[in-house]
Order: sequence, then structure tokens, then C-alpha cells
Amino acid sequence: MRKKVVGLFAVIFFAVSYMMISSSWAATPESMFSSKTGSAYHDIEYELGTIFSATVAGDITAVKVYTVTGESGNHTVRIWRNSTGTVVGGPYTWNYTGNDSWQTYTLPTPISILDSVEYTVVVSTGADTDHYYTSLGGDLSSAGNNGSYLSWPANAGVFSSSLGTRPTSTYGGNNYLRDVVFEATGSPTPTPTPTPTPTPTPTLTSWPDASNTGVSTGITLTPASGTTITVDGTILENKEITGQITIDADNVTIRNCKINTSGYYGIYVGNGATGTVIEDSEIYASSTFYTGIYAHDAIVQRVNIHDVENGIIVGSNAHVLDSYIHDLAYLPGAHVDGIEWGPTGDHVTIQHNNIVIGSDTGAVNITPWGGGTADDIMIYHNRLSGGTYSLYIRGDGGGSVDGVDVTDNVWVKNSYVYGTHSIVSASNITWSNNKLDDNTTVNQ
Repeated sequence: MRKKVVGLFAVIFFAVSYMMISSSWAATPESMFSSKTGSAYHDIEYELGTIFSATVAGDITAVKVYTVTGESGNHTVRIWRNSTGTVVGGPYTWNYTGNDSWQTYTLPTPISILDSVEYTVVVSTGADTDHYYTSLGGDLSSAGNNGSYLSWPANAGVFSSSLGTRPTSTYGGNNYLRDVVFEATGSPTPTPTPTPTPTPTPTLTSWPDASNTGVSTGITLTPASGTTITVDGTILENKEITGQITIDADNVTIRNCKINTSGYYGIYVGNGATGTVIEDSEIYASSTFYTGIYAHDAIVQRVNIHDVENGIIVGSNAHVLDSYIHDLAYLPGAHVDGIEWGPTGDHVTIQHNNIVIGSDTGAVNITPWGGGTADDIMIYHNRLSGGTYSLYIRGDGGGSVDGVDVTDNVWVKNSYVYGTHSIVSASNITWSNNKLDDNTTVNQ
């Protein structure tokens, strides 16, 4: 009988001891970035996320975002497991209006995650017309942790312009302030403090070039002739095209095409067409020297353009991303530009492009003409090389310029004839963190 009592006390003692030990690491909700704030940007629609992992198993009970004034409407929430490329939580619809503060979305059901496995928490931009979002530049250049169970790798802030996909692109260690609320359920293990590493200076390998633009690796192309597209929703892909493509329909996609133009343009987006996407394609001219793309109401991304007089002429609502414009054609009397306006181009984004020209006009030439306008322009994180000035922002060419944000761009030192940029008769210029490729600051 005595032995049974001792045994009972032993069981009770073990249970109480276990509860006491467990209470020493009892689940306390934690996040990564609650004390941080960011600045407002607006651009095209994005999937924006943070890569993270936990040193113990646990549950994600909520998602947090630092919201900014201007963003509103429905946002899509997903949690991805990176190793499998699968969604483990969501998609959920979260409707909020930004107010320069953190907001929290409680998940309908907690999402269980494994220890030491990388996940990505993603919240898209909203339904607002300008697609506002927040960013804290350089904040995630190095790996780090929250002093408890959550950690993140270097360059954990990720983005994608392809909605519904897991974002993997990074820029400058930006933190888009997407966060989780995590509660541990497993046994803790020590979290090592990472050794800080200096923020790397951008190099050419981080920029678009022939290896990461143009037709995707492994695609087999079939011959085709230039054509005019008149059916909404057409997808033209995996073609080697001789001649000009004219788009006179809505929601047309050109993908994985190599276009040798013999017309005035490689691709011409007609003035009534909307929703065009041109991606993963190469455009050049072998016998005539005109313009690679004329685009408005369009997204142009991961495109390789060369051997034409002008890379791209943009109209309103054009967005040029992650593209390589280089080795342009020079003829007597020509005015060579990487990207130029013609004549009006409002609400335009030029982001993360590598634009390399010779000693002619400009890598980016924002000079509307014929009474045109250039309003609400973002020139963000581009590599600019060449030109008399690499960047022109001028309202003295017969048009007006109002509202240009020039941020985080890199100029190739001494690649230009007169200087990095020329700004004349333009109003409301925002200028931030622009540098030469030797890290020297470029002032407005």
C-alpha cells in the first residue's frame, strides 16, 4: 500500500514538474517587426511578403501589415511553404483602409508550421487605384531574429508582379512589413544570434541582363509572321516572329517570343487596347532601326530589347519592370533613347531595369511633347548608363511634367557625356537615395 502511495505521489510530482517546465516556455504570441514603420509607395499590383521560420513548431494565428494612407479595399492573404511551393494558409480576403499603423487579420483557423522550415507570409496590394504599399529600405539586408523563436534570412522581403504566385524577387533588402502572430507549441531550442554582415553594394549580377531576361530557358520556339491581334484575351507565346505585332484587343499576353521586327515597332499596343502583358521576350531589328515597343495600359517585364533606335516608348499606365535595354542602333540624325515618352505618359512605373545606351540622348527621357503630360511617374531602382544625360526630366519640350519620384537608382559613373540627369521646367520632383555605382550620392 505504501508503495502505491509513493507511486501516486511520483506521478503527481512528474505531472506538476512537467507543467512547471512547460510554463517556462508557454506560448506567448510574438511577431517580428511590431516596432517598425515604413514609407508609402505606389506602383502596380504586387504580391508582397516576408520569408521566415521558427525554431520550434507552432501556430500562426494572425497576419499583420503596417498599412499606409492611400491603400484600401480587398487584399489577399496567403502563407506559403517555400520548399514545396504550396499554400498552407489561404487565400483569405482582408479588407482594410490604410492609416499609417499596424493592422491585424486574425486567421479563421490557426495554421500549424514546422520548426526550422521556411515559410513566406504574403499580403497583396489592395484594390485602390494606385496600389499603395509600405517599404522600409535595406532593413532586411542581413539575416536576423526577434530575440525569441522567429527568424528571417538575408533579403527576406520579397515581391512579385504576378498575382497569386509566391513572391521570390528581392530588392535592396527592403522590408515590406508583412508579419505574423506566432504561438509556439513545441519544445524550444536556442536561437543563435547571427553574425551581422554589411549590406552589399549592388553589382551588375543583381541587374537584368541577357541571362535573366528574354525567352525562358528550355522553351522551344516555332516560326511565325507578324500579325495584328484583334481578339480579347489572346495569348501569343513560344514563337519566333518575323515582323511587327500590333495589338488591337484587350487583355492580350505576349510571352516567350523572339521578335525580329521589320516594321516601325516590334510590338505596337493600339490606343484603344488595355490590359496588355509583354513578358519573357526578346525584341530586335535586323534591317530597320525603329522602336522595340510602344506601350500604354500595359505591363512589360523581363524583356530583352536591342538593335533598335529606341527601346520603349511609353504612354499612360505603362509599367516597365525587370528588363534589359542595350546595344541600341545608331543612325545619322537619330535620337536614341532607352525609354522615352511620346507624347503623353501619366501614371508610369520604370522599375528595376538595366538600361545601357551610348552617347546619344538618354537612358530614360521624360520629355513629353505636342501638349502632352507626364504626371505621377515612378523611376525606381534602375541601372542607368550612357546618354548625354542618362535621365531627362523636362517640361520644356512642348509638354508638362508634374510629379516624378526618382528613388534608389544607380548610374554608371562617367558613362554619360554631360551628367547623370537634367531637370528643367518640372514640378513636384521627389529625389531619394540615388547613387553612382561607386556608392557616391547623386544629388538632385
